Amino acid sequence: MNIFLRSVMVSTLMACGITLTTAYADDKASLASSDYAKWLRTPEMMHTIDANKDGKITKQEWVAYQTRVFKALDKNGDGFLTPEEFYGDPQPIEFATGGYSRSLETKQMFGRIDANGDGKVSLEEYINFQNEVFDMMDTGKKQEVTAGEWIKAPGVPSDR
Repeated sequence: MNIFLRSVMVSTLMACGITLTTAYADDKASLASSDYAKWLRTPEMMHTIDANKDGKITKQEWVAYQTRVFKALDKNGDGFLTPEEFYGDPQPIEFATGGYSRSLETKQMFGRIDANGDGKVSLEEYINFQNEVFDMMDTGKKQEVTAGEWIKAPGVPSDR
């Protein structure tokens, strides 16, 4: 890939509020073509996920929150998310912002999370994907994301 094209791509992604760690970042980690990172990285979502309200999100808080999201989406309680449950009739997740719910409950996100391509998402696949997202934000590699790491996306509207 030539330098000009790579520069244009990186600039476009950064404008969307996503920082790439490498030029060839994995599709899941970069979330390059979705609004998910934009709607996730808001003060409202940080405060929602930060269970002990200490101003940072630990990996444990992250996994607990994402497990709760999975269970809310698993409408029939069978331990798997089907396309119908995930994006067929999207419903707001009562403990998340509307923007986050809308950006998560899409066909595109389902495809990214369904790692083995079997047409359903297990809790393990869901948490593995979400852990990749967490690891991308945990720039200090301390198993916690500070407010500075969480909300560093310039140009993201604050009126969600």
